[in-house]
Amino acid sequence: MTNAPPQDRRNALPEQLLEFDESRRRLAEAAQFLAGGVSSNFRLGMQPTPLVFDRGDGAYLIDADGNRLIDYYLGMGPMILGHRPEPVIEAVRRQIERGILFGGQSEIEFEAAELVCGMLPSAEKVRFSSSGSEAVQAALRLARAATGRGTIVKFEGHYHGWLDNIHWSIGPTLEQAGPADAPVPVPASIGQDPLVGESLAVLPWNNLELLAARLQLGDIAAVIMEPAMCNTSAILPAPGYLEGVRQLCDAALERP
Repeated sequence: MTNAPPQDRRNALPEQLLEFDESRRRLAEAAQFLAGGVSSNFRLGMQPTPLVFDRGDGAYLIDADGNRLIDYYLGMGPMILGHRPEPVIEAVRRQIERGILFGGQSEIEFEAAELVCGMLPSAEKVRFSSSGSEAVQAALRLARAATGRGTIVKFEGHYHGWLDNIHWSIGPTLEQAGPADAPVPVPASIGQDPLVGESLAVLPWNNLELLAARLQLGDIAAVIMEPAMCNTSAILPAPGYLEGVRQLCDAALERP
């Protein structure tokens, strides 16, 4: 990471020497028209400040101050090939020359769906979504329809989108959260509809016994979780935990 306007320097400097004044200035200016200067409240918590990026190159991002930063976030996940990979750029160029938005189906959509199903044994069929929040809502509705049950289990600290019915107990204080073995559902934002939280059961992460006990009640349509808790910390599942959750869910489906 370096501070090197107007050109990027490759030599690394200690983090405390980096400057982000231009990002701060541009965010303040943009806040006149863009709420908070960002398009996601998650980004407001970035330290020392939300950054404004100028371009990306491979594993690096160059911000408005000329800092060359390693993109450990991978663009929040999808940039596994890095920034500006030539094969991807060329494929996008070829496709965009055929049209930008059809409002209907296309062969490349069918091809993508077949590829996903081929790579993921658990994916029998695919429905593409515009965002993670939208995909989560579709999954929850499908689970309720398939099981005839109404309650969803989610875990403290896990994030599954910002809609009212799932945006609970993301990062509550210890006082708000209640007992470790009986968490109190806490809305993650003011303005949420409190009634939709009644169809949500919040449990602690990495505790198979509590999950098994909750599933015994027979009203759970789905259990949703991050495979490794990463949105509020970096906590891996305990050895055997994911497999245990899968077994518990399979057993719950077999019960009437």
